[in-house]
Amino acid sequence: MSDNPCLDSVPEELSKADFVQQIKSTPDFAGVPLNNRIAKLGELFVPMDYMYTVYDLLLRAIRTTYLTITMLDTIRQIQGLRQESVSSFATEAESGSILGVPGVGKSSTVRRCLSLIPQCVTHSEYNGKPFYKKQILHLFVECPSDCSVKTLAYSIIAAVDRAIGSEYFRFAAKQSRLSASALVTQVKIICLNHAVGVIVVDEIQNAIQVAVHTWM
Repeated sequence: MSDNPCLDSVPEELSKADFVQQIKSTPDFAGVPLNNRIAKLGELFVPMDYMYTVYDLLLRAIRTTYLTITMLDTIRQIQGLRQESVSSFATEAESGSILGVPGVGKSSTVRRCLSLIPQCVTHSEYNGKPFYKKQILHLFVECPSDCSVKTLAYSIIAAVDRAIGSEYFRFAAKQSRLSASALVTQVKIICLNHAVGVIVVDEIQNAIQVAVHTWM
């Protein structure tokens, strides 16, 4: 036990052998006519060595998030954001990227790796004391094609709703005149409230393309 309920909720890392066993997918041809078996080949998934590295990076990123912030820090940050007084708190998180040519399977690999890590943990007590929180270990969202800050913020809020069954998006959508910076602040508060461990942004090349076109 680490005296940090969010950190203690992160599962132990699977061995490489267990990882391969759980992530691989083999089609079941039992009872399938011979002429239909080729269609089942789409279910075949054979893990490659680099995929375990991706899994390791994601799990360590989640664990690092909870190592670098205590529950008291979280409360202070939320209060600071609500009071628009955040100069004393670092709200930037560590980041990284997974690069590769289109179609190589980056997104499907990340999704499969995340499927081995619980997305949501509901706490009711910790160390024998009441502790209520819906913790989100990971979110997966797509970068909007126009790299809109508002669209990405709404996507993150919607992903939170899907993870824990909340209605943050409905309330945020009602505030149509909300500025992008105010919406981003809401996203920060939501993520802090639910101790989001890592956010994976897919299709991040959209941001690069928009930046290139902007500077041309």
